[in-house]
Amino acid sequence: MTEYDIGPAPELEMDAEVELMRLRDLTVERNQATAWIRREIACLQDELKEIESPYTQEITKQTGLIERILMTQKKSVHCDVGDAVYTKAYDRITWDDKELLKWATTHTEVMQFRRATHVHASVRIKLNL
Repeated sequence: MTEYDIGPAPELEMDAEVELMRLRDLTVERNQATAWIRREIACLQDELKEIESPYTQEITKQTGLIERILMTQKKSVHCDVGDAVYTKAYDRITWDDKELLKWATTHTEVMQFRRATHVHASVRIKLNL
């Protein structure tokens, strides 16, 4: 058993559709119980946006200026207040694994350089509320 295995579950004989409906009901109940808090948060977020707006505009301008300086000077800056890091342009190389594996059937020596990792099974749940 790996750290990702959840082990056997006796409830697996249960109907997943019924359990999904129960999950939906619980989610609806939670959303109804917290609706007033969500409205308050929305009002606060509106106030926050109004106060932040002029600062956000200036921060965007300042960030753009710093980016243009670094792109021109082609160097990073590190100081007490922070870092602005320049990364030079480069070509990204990718391989078509499917085609390369076909080629490797006749050139088996390259297989020693191939690495594979195991991706564990997972479940994604989406509710339509």
